[in-house]
Amino acid sequence: TYIANYDFIYKIIEEKMDKYKKFNSPFGYILFKVHIDENINKYYNEILKLIGLNILRNIRIIDNAGRIKDNIFLGIISDIKEEQLIKISNRIKTILENTDFLIENNKINITLDNTIYFVKLNDSLVSLKNRISEEIK
Repeated sequence: TYIANYDFIYKIIEEKMDKYKKFNSPFGYILFKVHIDENINKYYNEILKLIGLNILRNIRIIDNAGRIKDNIFLGIISDIKEEQLIKISNRIKTILENTDFLIENNKINITLDNTIYFVKLNDSLVSLKNRISEEIK
């Protein structure tokens, strides 16, 4: 999908967690669950590629995003305040839901569920992985 995979994303989370603990460099994540409105299995992977590209276009170069499971994407947003994380999450959700994805003259719309989490001092790499695992079930 032209976007990082599960293993790469977790390596990034590990790096961000180290920076957070050492230098108090705040970060959070946005979890996007994609729902495709129509039964379009033929175009499923193509749509996911377009969604991944659109997520990447709407985050900063210092941030990362990846597809961590079938229709679930995770954005890691660095050096940010919680209010800004909420704004970014809502902006990306609005942009993607208002985009008509055109594939072979078929207009496809999606909806998203988005969850944000701002890392806290008592978090650890294990607690973040567990939190994300619970959210993607």
